[in-house]
Formats: sequence, C-alpha cells, structure tokens
Amino acid sequence: MDGRRFWGVNPHPFWIIILLISVQYGVNEGLLAALLSGTALLVYNLPEQKITQDIHDYLLEICIHPLMWFSAAVIVGNLRTKQMQELQKIRYDLSDALKREELISSAYNKVNSMKNNLEARIAGQMRSAISIYRAAKSMEALEPEKILYASVELIHAVIKPDKFSIFLLTGNTLEALVIEGWNPDDNFSRTFTQDSALFREVMGRHRVLCIKDKQDEIVLDEEGILAGPLINPDSGNVFGMLKIEAVGFKDLNLVNIESFNILCEWIGTAYNKALQIHK
Repeated sequence: MDGRRFWGVNPHPFWIIILLISVQYGVNEGLLAALLSGTALLVYNLPEQKITQDIHDYLLEICIHPLMWFSAAVIVGNLRTKQMQELQKIRYDLSDALKREELISSAYNKVNSMKNNLEARIAGQMRSAISIYRAAKSMEALEPEKILYASVELIHAVIKPDKFSIFLLTGNTLEALVIEGWNPDDNFSRTFTQDSALFREVMGRHRVLCIKDKQDEIVLDEEGILAGPLINPDSGNVFGMLKIEAVGFKDLNLVNIESFNILCEWIGTAYNKALQIHK
C-alpha cells in the first residue's frame, strides 16, 4: 500500500493469480497472466539503481519476479495441459464406449426382436402344421361331396383367406357349393357357364389364375384373386374349382400361391379317393 505495487513483499501476491490461471487453464493462459503481471509490476514502477549495484545486479532485481512467473507458468501450465489432454482422451474414450454400448444395445434389441418373431413364426407354423394334419385327417373316408365341405378347415389352415369358394361342375355349369366369408353386398358370381372366360381357362385349359398376372386379372374380372381347377388325378377330368376372393396383403406371396396349387391337387386326390371308396 505504499504505491510500489508490493515490490518488497515476498512471495509477491501476483503469484496467486499466475498459479491459479496456470492450474486452471494451462500453459498459454499462464504465460499470458505472467506477461500481464510483469507489465503491471514494472510499468512506471522501476526501482532506482543503488550505488553498490552493477548493471547485472540491477537487471536481475528487475527481472527476477517476471522470470520466475514465466518459469512457473511453463512448468505448472504444461502439467495442467497434459492433464487436460488426458482428460480429453478419457472423455473421448468414454463417448466412444457409450456409442459402442448404444450400437450393441440396438443390435441386441434387433436380434431379440428377430428371435421373438422367429419363435412366433415357428409356433404359428407348428399350429398350422397341426391344423393341416387334423383337417387332412378329417377328410379321410368321407363321401365325395362332404370332402369339399371338409376342405374348408384345410384351406383356412394353409392360406388363411378372408373369402373363398368351392365350385362343383354340374353339367356344363360351375355352381358354388361352399361359400366362406362372403358378405351380403358382395357381387361374386355363384355360377359360371362355359361361355365365361373364367370357365374356359380353369375348366378347359386347366390353368391356375392369379391376379398378379395382367392377363389373368382380365380373366378373373374382379371375381377373385386366385382360381384353380379341381382335377381327378386318375382320369384327368376336372370336377370343380377353388377360388380365393380375398386374402391379406402379406398372405398373397409365392409360398401361398404354390400352396394354392397343392391344395387344388390335394382336394382333387381326396375327392377321387372318396369316389373310389363309395362306389
């Protein structure tokens, strides 16, 4: 408080500023604090040279505090800078570990979801297989016409259609014998004569029609999605038609289209077997 800026105080109060800034922020900020402290100490505050001092002693007296401050800023600041770099590396490693953990967790959830879906599909297939077996078993030793009624459960188990129908050939006309899922406002035909394109393609050419084919879509004419002949495998005669009018979007796939073909053959074989048993 004598106007000499604590020149004679040892240690000088500026040490606190320099050490705190060096410890907190690192070497660059510490050097800046040392420079400002030296400037604040020396500007317009240089002591008079004593008679007993040579120029070297005088310069040492003037520069001793700034030199020590700069040295302390370099040493302490470098230690702090190294610590900050290590801390930054730890933070980076932690962030990287958290990202890996998130990716692993996401992958696990995805795999777990796939596992659950697969288990559900396997369980569904097991139930479907059991239902198919029971439906097929119930068709044994039935009368020919009852075979067509009994095949309803089998069709539900294999394709799961919302609406379908089974037609039986009577003379030159296909007549709906089994109707499943139709609503009162549905305009599906209950009979098809030999003049219709659907009759000619299914009964005459023994073709399986699918709405995915442009030509087949024209022939089906909004009467259904799939249509196929029921054929006696021994004689090759067509005795009826299986037609699917509505099915879920996901269920109209290659597997179910092939299953539809197999169903037509299966019903035809069971019908023929019933004819032979009940002759």
